[in-house]
Amino acid sequence: MPFTLHIPLRTTTGLNAREHFWARRKRWERERWAVKVAAQRHLLAAAAGFPPIELPCVVELTRMSPRLADLDNVAGGMKAVRDELAELLGVDDGDRTRVQWLYRQEKGPFGVRVAIHSNSRLETRIVPAEEAAP
Repeated sequence: MPFTLHIPLRTTTGLNAREHFWARRKRWERERWAVKVAAQRHLLAAAAGFPPIELPCVVELTRMSPRLADLDNVAGGMKAVRDELAELLGVDDGDRTRVQWLYRQEKGPFGVRVAIHSNSRLETRIVPAEEAAP
């Protein structure tokens, strides 16, 4: 069973966000703080029966918003979330041997859903559309 977490966070569209660098820095700090607080609250509530997260793992980040964005902007908008989760897991977010990152998006109220799966239980290969068609 994967570790799942819902973070009430309104992410930007990443690369398309036009903001002053100080405003971006403040937003990035607020986003990281929101991830840390949500993760700590969840872990404290489930501390009695919560198994530790085993590495390697797959972290699935789902951006929820009323409007969909380009996938590169989804990844860019989740940068602070990814950085904070990597720090909480104690890994470098660029180390693909220990953590793989998947990005998804859904329409709905603003938020971020995090699901951490053990690497052996999740198929991580992305099939191009031309291969998937019968």
